[in-house]
Amino acid sequence: MMRGTGRETLGRFVDALAAEDQRRADGWEPIWHSLRMGFDAEQLRRYDDLFAPDQLRVVLYDDVEERPDEVLSRALPVPRRGRRLCSGHVAAPHRVARPAQLGAAPHGRTLRSSARREGGRPHARARLRRDLQEQNLVRPTPLDLALRAQLETFRPDILELQGRLGRDLGAWVA
Repeated sequence: MMRGTGRETLGRFVDALAAEDQRRADGWEPIWHSLRMGFDAEQLRRYDDLFAPDQLRVVLYDDVEERPDEVLSRALPVPRRGRRLCSGHVAAPHRVARPAQLGAAPHGRTLRSSARREGGRPHARARLRRDLQEQNLVRPTPLDLALRAQLETFRPDILELQGRLGRDLGAWVA
C-alpha cells in the first residue's frame, strides 16, 4: 500500500520489515508497523472485555471484493423499505458503486497502428490480443526464504482468527 502511493522508499517488503523496529522507535505511525499490526486476532482481543461478541463484526476484504453489496447490507442493516430514518430520508437498499473504466491514451503509435491494421481480420485480432496479454503478464517471484520464515510468525494468530471467525483461512497460511 505504501509503495503504491509513493510513500515507501525501501524497494522490497523484506527491507521494510527489517526497518520496522527502528521506525517504531522513531515514532512512525502504526500504518508502517506491518508485522505488529498484522496480528489480527491479537488486535481483536483488545475488544473482548469491552464488547459482547454480537456487538463486533469482522469483515474480510476478500468478502468485500466478491460481494460488496451483501457485506455492506449485513454491516449496516437498512430498516424496512419506506420506513423513515429521519426527516426527509426514506430507507433504501445499499448499493456499492463499481469503479468506472477510465480512458487512456495509447502508449505507443506502433502498437496502435498495427492493432488498427490487423483490426479487420478476426484471427489476427485474436492473435494480437493473446500476444499482448501474454507479454503484459508479470510473473510473481517466489517469496524469499527468509521472508517466508518471518511470515510464519503469523501462523498461530491466523489459526486463532480462523477459530474465532468460524471461517477457513487455510489459504492465508499455505
